[in-house]
Amino acid sequence: MEVEFGGDYLNIESSKDGEIAEITGEGEYVEIDFQGIKKKVFNIPINVSGTKKIYTPGNKAGKILIKSFGKDTKNWIGKKFEVVHIENKMLIRPLTEIKV
Repeated sequence: MEVEFGGDYLNIESSKDGEIAEITGEGEYVEIDFQGIKKKVFNIPINVSGTKKIYTPGNKAGKILIKSFGKDTKNWIGKKFEVVHIENKMLIRPLTEIKV
């Protein structure tokens, strides 16, 4: 039997280096309680390796997504990014079409 304890969110523990994630929705802002402090985060629904997950990009990753796919997150649906593990951190590498 295979088990996974990574949860519903894409992070270093729930992902593998080189996996491809596909954005499946435009995302939404939600308010979370982080160590007693309320803050807004942007959650993006994705599909990675056949599993539905939520990706919450940090500031740097969010800017990378905007630079690659534009500011309108409706246009992100169907776009893909590669999960990259470096020095025990998870980064993303958007996959964009190369125009010849």
